[in-house]
Amino acid sequence: PGTASSGTPPFDRVAQVSTEWNGKVYFEANDGTHGIELWVTDGTTQGTRLVHDVAPGSASSNPRHRFVAGNRLWFTASRGLWTTDGKSRGTRLVTPLWSFRLSMAEFGTRLMFSDGNQLGITDGTPNGTQRFPLPNGAFVSHLVVNGGTAYIAAYIASTWQFIRTDGTAAGTRVIGTTAGTNIDPNQTLLAHGNGALFGSNFVGLWRLDSTSATRLRSGAIHLAQSSPATVQRKLFWLAVSPNA
Repeated sequence: PGTASSGTPPFDRVAQVSTEWNGKVYFEANDGTHGIELWVTDGTTQGTRLVHDVAPGSASSNPRHRFVAGNRLWFTASRGLWTTDGKSRGTRLVTPLWSFRLSMAEFGTRLMFSDGNQLGITDGTPNGTQRFPLPNGAFVSHLVVNGGTAYIAAYIASTWQFIRTDGTAAGTRVIGTTAGTNIDPNQTLLAHGNGALFGSNFVGLWRLDSTSATRLRSGAIHLAQSSPATVQRKLFWLAVSPNA
């Protein structure tokens, strides 16, 4: 991989979505020389630079899925999971990825990530990365961490599987299942209380805890794409009933 460059070149392409971290903004851009790579800016010309040329030369690594955890920025590029401290020499490949289905969550001092039907835990180094398959080969759709437990909504063969894990294969188990489709753009998994809540247009509203998954409401809920809020230990968010 190449090294970082400085200055503010005319960009051929700048992504509309960016990530703020440690007082700087990270974004994807193509300066016409390095292809589409990860850049950083502090809002000044001198402070705008290429973080790392993952795909050397004019090739593009197409960085995506930026996530902040453990005082590092994580992202995917060139079919791999990468991490960076914001400098080129502090940017490294953690592990290859084979799936475009990816979720990430901070898990203590490590990062938990999904790669298709596998779950991974990493400290940011190849030797400190472990993977194991999910029960029944289900593919991760949503992942959220609450305390020392992660909750997963996974999908396979027209069935949702609700899974809890302590980050080990032995501590991973299915706590509930329900038939349903995986085409709802508004389905959501949220940490709440001592567990998590999962909502979908097609399978209703579910509460997950360390031992079970309980349906709270049947039927379509049509969750709106708005930020939920917790007030006095109760969760509120906008929803539209199709029969209202």
